[in-house]
Parts: sequence; structure tokens; C-alpha cells
Amino acid sequence: MRVCPRCGEVFHRWGHQKSFDIKTIHDELLPFFEVLEVRRTAFVAFRERSFMGKLKGLIQLVMAKYGAAVAGPSIYFSVRKR
Repeated sequence: MRVCPRCGEVFHRWGHQKSFDIKTIHDELLPFFEVLEVRRTAFVAFRERSFMGKLKGLIQLVMAKYGAAVAGPSIYFSVRKR
């Protein structure tokens, strides 16, 4: 762990780590881009999974769509250059 000399934030030696939720990532993007979409999702590798794995992946996608915390949650965003 390291301490940033500029802001005093404690971070991993490979760089600052910041957590985002849907609102904060939207607010970070808005000054620079036209924000088209920001949503929670789960990226699932369906090809590599068995039938049960595919079913679990589908459930993860549906749960993420409705805002539930899922294993490996991700935020998807789409923006357009102004």
C-alpha cells in the first residue's frame, strides 16, 4: 500500500483504486461526454459454461438488471463524444 502525496489517499502500489456506483460514474462522465446509458450488468461467458452454468449466468443477468448485487457485478456505460 502507498499514500498519494497529492491527496493523501491510501492506495495499492499499482495505482489508485476507486469504487463506482451508477450515479458516481454517470457524474464523472457527464462533463466530458453525452451519457447515453449507465446500468448494472453481469458479463457472463455463456460459451464456456454447462447448461447449469448458463442458467446461473442468466439469473445473474436478470438480477443485475433489477439492481441486485450479484457475483462479479459490473457497470456498463455508453457515451458519445460531444
